[in-house]
Amino acid sequence: MLESVHQLQLKKFSIEQKHVETALKKVKRLTGFHGRWEKVRDNPIVIVDVAHNADGMKQVAQQLELMTYPQLHIIIGLVRDKEVQNILCLLPATANYYFTKAQIPRALPEDELAAIAKTLQLEGKTFTDVNAALNEVMTHAHPDDVILICGSVFLAGEVNL
Repeated sequence: MLESVHQLQLKKFSIEQKHVETALKKVKRLTGFHGRWEKVRDNPIVIVDVAHNADGMKQVAQQLELMTYPQLHIIIGLVRDKEVQNILCLLPATANYYFTKAQIPRALPEDELAAIAKTLQLEGKTFTDVNAALNEVMTHAHPDDVILICGSVFLAGEVNL
């Protein structure tokens, strides 16, 4: 976003710094965009992360290693044009998985995602949307558990909490 503002300023658009700061403070509320390692709830902890490639998922995996919890629940949905196996292989095999998809045409269907994950010994349930998956997790999660929602900016934007 900041680079877009910079490019517009180079083209003589009048965008004041105070407006940029105001917009950045309100971006989540105005767009529904969730960010990196964003804790959106406690008891159980729910984290939303827009990691959608191997580099991003490596960082997510590193963050998970720093945490302690009785059980990890991962809700994940990816788009078709990503290197799905390279992303999934970075995730812990000990987690409970909930495979889903964002409501966009580029989304990888949840059953295809689950089939790819199964080849990597990651097994779980499938859901047609992220909130159905989240509702299922919330009915079974212990208050000390961690729930991670990741795999797509689009998926993160659909989370209703």
